[in-house]
Amino acid sequence: MERGNRRRARTVAGLAALAVTALAPPGAAATSVCGGLPRCHEVVRVDVNGDGVRDRVALARRGADGAGSGSVTVRVQVGPGRVVSTTRRTFFWSGGLWQGAATLDGRPGRELVVGHAMGAHAEFFWVLTWRAGRLALLRAPGGGADWGVDGAANDVLGWQRFTAAPPGQVRHLEGERQADGRMTGTVTTYRWTSGRWVREARRMVDPLSRERAGRWVGWHVKGLARY
Repeated sequence: MERGNRRRARTVAGLAALAVTALAPPGAAATSVCGGLPRCHEVVRVDVNGDGVRDRVALARRGADGAGSGSVTVRVQVGPGRVVSTTRRTFFWSGGLWQGAATLDGRPGRELVVGHAMGAHAEFFWVLTWRAGRLALLRAPGGGADWGVDGAANDVLGWQRFTAAPPGQVRHLEGERQADGRMTGTVTTYRWTSGRWVREARRMVDPLSRERAGRWVGWHVKGLARY
């Protein structure tokens, strides 16, 4: 993806600040997590709120595939009659929005990852986590609202979490082609500490081989589709 397109995609993603969170009334009867919501379908059953019990997770999409503007509603049924949901905007996303459920910040419960903006090669995701009885946005290390991956000829982006890594530790993989044609890379290690991402280490890879750069692209986290 060209750098200009990538910048535009990030700008669009930054405008997507709208998030509406709602809870079903405590006594409401719910025969399914979708509760009659149109175009809704269940995608997974995992523990979201950290109580050790698997919750039902569903998605509902508004807008045509690839449309410049749309939305995705994520619903989680955390008990009989209790459904928590959040709705967020999508931009130019083609294909399925669901990326998977994973452990990223090390806190109890899984994070839910959904696509929201797409460029020629880049994809940007919302990561939703459980906070104070609601679904909240987990910002990426570095402070951005979205988590991006890219697989272009001149730029690669990826996220990695080793199964044996300490709780809450993730690595950001970045590769960029230089003016002389060689690729260089940066591996930055972060850990969720005291409610925020803290940078633990940063390592340069110079040169970054084409084969290795290809392996960096996308998600390398258990529970998430790669790209």
